[in-house]
Amino acid sequence: MQNSERLALAEAQFVAMKADAIAEFLQRARYRSEVVIVDPPRTGALSLMEPIAKLRPRTIIYVSCDLTTLARDLRALAAHRYAIRGVSAYDFFPNTHHVEIVARAVLT
Repeated sequence: MQNSERLALAEAQFVAMKADAIAEFLQRARYRSEVVIVDPPRTGALSLMEPIAKLRPRTIIYVSCDLTTLARDLRALAAHRYAIRGVSAYDFFPNTHHVEIVARAVLT
């Protein structure tokens, strides 16, 4: 939150909860965010794709370290009218096979 204040991002809001509870909480609160950022473990976030899609954010940023689970979860988002508008890979761990992948899905 200190960074959002330092950067004068007055509209930024932060909620800290377990991932499987937050989408349901936000839906009950009738909250609609513009952007959702997901950075799950290697197992992915398949169980969160439908609840997040029901929130109908304009953009979903998905950060992944596993291409297989990323593809599976993005396929689930596509079933909810999200289109992939960009994918970038980042090699934060040189000399290893590990790569971070960032995908941007946009509601169509």
